[in-house]
Amino acid sequence: MPSINTLRTVTVRYQSEGADKVRSDADAVAAAQTRMGAAAEAASVTTETASRRTLSAAGSFDRLRASVDAQFRAQQQMERALNLANRAFQQGATDASTYERTLSL
Repeated sequence: MPSINTLRTVTVRYQSEGADKVRSDADAVAAAQTRMGAAAEAASVTTETASRRTLSAAGSFDRLRASVDAQFRAQQQMERALNLANRAFQQGATDASTYERTLSL
């Protein structure tokens, strides 16, 4: 499985003296932050695209495996049924005894 690392923290320190130097440095920092924001946005889009491709490939492989492996297909059906039963019980669509009886089947 691919590993995607994310830049989490950036620390910037600078010191300026004089009005012109402060203005120039502040403008440079603002421009650098704008470029950093654009780069972060591009990285975010790339990361999301890579994640979607990975999920798509995993889903496609699971469908392929289910089409050729009866045991895997049965396991998937059981997981879907358990999830449905759990949701029904949590939402109050069934009572505890019916839920328990269904799970035992």
